[in-house]
Amino acid sequence: MHETKLQWADSLRALATVSVIILHVTAPLLTSMESLSNWWIGNIIQSSVRFSVPIFFMLTGSLLFDKEYAIDVFLKKRFFKVVLPFLFWSIPYILFSLVIKIMHKEHLDFFQVFMFTIDQFKNGSSYHLWFVYTLLGIYIFTPIISKWIKNSTNKEVLYFLSIWLITILYTYPIFSIFSTKLDLSHFTGFLGYAILGYYLRKISFENSTKKNLIAFILFFTGLLITIVGTFFLYKIKGKMDELYYEYLTFNVLMCSMGIYLYIKDKNIKSIFFLNFLNLINKFSYGIYLVHVLVLAFLTKAGITCFFIHPLIGIPVTSLLCLTISTLLIYIINKLPYGKYISG
Repeated sequence: MHETKLQWADSLRALATVSVIILHVTAPLLTSMESLSNWWIGNIIQSSVRFSVPIFFMLTGSLLFDKEYAIDVFLKKRFFKVVLPFLFWSIPYILFSLVIKIMHKEHLDFFQVFMFTIDQFKNGSSYHLWFVYTLLGIYIFTPIISKWIKNSTNKEVLYFLSIWLITILYTYPIFSIFSTKLDLSHFTGFLGYAILGYYLRKISFENSTKKNLIAFILFFTGLLITIVGTFFLYKIKGKMDELYYEYLTFNVLMCSMGIYLYIKDKNIKSIFFLNFLNLINKFSYGIYLVHVLVLAFLTKAGITCFFIHPLIGIPVTSLLCLTISTLLIYIINKLPYGKYISG
């Protein structure tokens, strides 16, 4: 079992893992224009779980940035822990794509298959694997930035986060008119979430009631902006616009901070629930890598958010996907050398 003081981090990782599955299960509702009520269900649920990916990045900063590393040791450890499972699970996604091409009667010679495979490894063999490429970019920078952040004052960290926040506000068209030629690219991107996670772990509150109140205000304000903003864009443009779903937006940032702060330092008392969270947490990376493949097979079997009313279809499909994904990773992890590829 993990250290008690880090139980909240395990809970966050497990919650983010489950939430990202719900996010992908719900996505088809937003492109189906047959039912406005279904669209609203999709919009509300999607908006509620957009914190999932930012939480992963925030945990990275929380748990890694307060240590110093020898570059070769750190990168070697990350290679075996992150890169090998990623390379392994990229293969079935590539094969799946090739099978679809063959089923559509595309003629592919050996050179075309080879170049397609190289391109898939280079750019991502599935839509969700962008996260791994971004995470690896942060990992490459970690031995450097961890030294900076450990020797920085809270004021200096806040200085970085303040400028990062400005770059996030530029995401909205209403604020982009204030952008200038001033180069703020060094402060942009998901690295900000990692630094934010580190900063939020270090700060303390006078009492848990105050912390929880701030967390609730942040989450529900961000959630309301996401839901309403997405609806208004839908009405104005007559089609789905995912601006307010973007992870690097202020509304999603608010939701992510709210979830992080609420769960931070909380310990689970229920043994059953704790065991469940520990199981998901232990295999979270592998579950993330494989779950889209599992969803593809569930879709082929007719099990999606549409197979019954979405309010039932979403939890059933999500639970099935989570269960099968966890079981797959668990079995592979038990095989000889399986821990190196299971994730």
